[in-house]
Amino acid sequence: MGAGNGELSRALNKISPKTEIVMIDYAEDMLNMSEASDNRVIASFTHLPFRDESFDAVMSSFALHAADDLATVVSEMSRVSRNTVGALAMGKPDSAILRKIDGFYLKYVQPNLAALAGAKPENYRYIYYIFCKNPTNSEIKDKIIEHVELIKFKQKALNAFYMFVGIRKQ
Repeated sequence: MGAGNGELSRALNKISPKTEIVMIDYAEDMLNMSEASDNRVIASFTHLPFRDESFDAVMSSFALHAADDLATVVSEMSRVSRNTVGALAMGKPDSAILRKIDGFYLKYVQPNLAALAGAKPENYRYIYYIFCKNPTNSEIKDKIIEHVELIKFKQKALNAFYMFVGIRKQ
């Protein structure tokens, strides 16, 4: 979900070349840029166009933080999975001090680093907006456990990112 340019799909193909992968993104341009040769579906991750329990696993890489309704997205991931649900996404630390540090980095440092690398800084300012609007990691975790039996929920990089893996609730 939120397949983007197919980075997660390529990594999964290397680990398990016989696995059938379906890439889902609502941005047709992103799917068209993908170098992965997997099946591609244009869809919103709040209304996945698949039957219940269609996939052995449903994974998302750097997309959940863009969701306006995380609980609905995780519910949909769980609904279409027969078993495993997992994601890696930008989070928001529970600690006010870490939120200030992460916010400063995203608002001031990252856009300027992007400019130094030849990218457009304005393309990176939206990331700060997403960071500000998102709930804290503990609130995110609470929304996830409504639909998934968590095996692991881990925060990384000054808690600016979270990852989880779990089993769909029946």
